[in-house]
Amino acid sequence: MKIRSGFVSNSSSSSFVCKSDITTSDLALIMMHVIEEDRKQWKKEYGEEYTPSEDFVKAKQWLYDNPNFNEPIILPWSTNYETFIWTNDEGICVDTCNNQRWWEFIEYKYISDGFWDNPECTVGQDCEYLDLSTLKMIHKDNFRV
Repeated sequence: MKIRSGFVSNSSSSSFVCKSDITTSDLALIMMHVIEEDRKQWKKEYGEEYTPSEDFVKAKQWLYDNPNFNEPIILPWSTNYETFIWTNDEGICVDTCNNQRWWEFIEYKYISDGFWDNPECTVGQDCEYLDLSTLKMIHKDNFRV
């Protein structure tokens, strides 16, 4: 089992900031749509039908039912490793992987690329995130993949 306690620093890591006129729940739904579309396309190429996992479906419904939720979120279904979503004064910060087609869906909300040198955008060390796979709050250091 791999335990992740910080940012991934390999070449597939990506970070960006989005406008703060949406909630973390809104952005998580957009990103889940990207994941779903990518998986549908991939399955189609192999002649298979995409069926989302039960926890994915439950998480999507929870986000639809809680559009005002604006706390930190862990989105565990992105390619390679989990996605962290949280807010600060600049907007909604995202630490994710670049192997998804994020830009096609969030371009109109996109503000800036990368924030590794900005201390305002580091993931809170004493912060809890909503783990969408369990719908429970968890400290980021306790999240296991």
